[in-house]
Amino acid sequence: MQKPFQKPTPPISLSSMSPDGNSVAHAIKMGWKPITANFAPESTVINHWHKYVEGCDAMGIKPTGKEWSVARNILIADSDAQAEDWLLDPAGSDFYYFDYLWKVLKVANYTAVAKPDITMADEDVTVESIVKASVIYGSRKTVIDKIMALRERSGPWNMLL
Repeated sequence: MQKPFQKPTPPISLSSMSPDGNSVAHAIKMGWKPITANFAPESTVINHWHKYVEGCDAMGIKPTGKEWSVARNILIADSDAQAEDWLLDPAGSDFYYFDYLWKVLKVANYTAVAKPDITMADEDVTVESIVKASVIYGSRKTVIDKIMALRERSGPWNMLL
């Protein structure tokens, strides 16, 4: 594999989607920047912080969250009700995306990455439950509150993608 010509090398990021989040700790150990995938439910985002801390501890560095980014789909409407209507509309982009993703994950037998609750049986998971667990949606105020609440529950990630 070719080595980057640039010195120091460009920053490397590694996306993580699995609930166990071991790639987050691996990224920190390698000096890379972990990114939690946009379709990971909130429980996975929270676990990724713990793995981030684990990676920092292994490297003897303080876990500040500066190197960690979290990706989210965000839908803002004039009201919470309107946002939920748009979110759950089968013709809408978020619903379509997560419906397609769920079908692909079932074929790949890798459904754990999108389940709102890892203990759920595949047949109990609905696209609606995935969307509600993975998308930040609502009015402007609600979305801001949800972003801040997620950061409070999950740890101090540096960048929201």
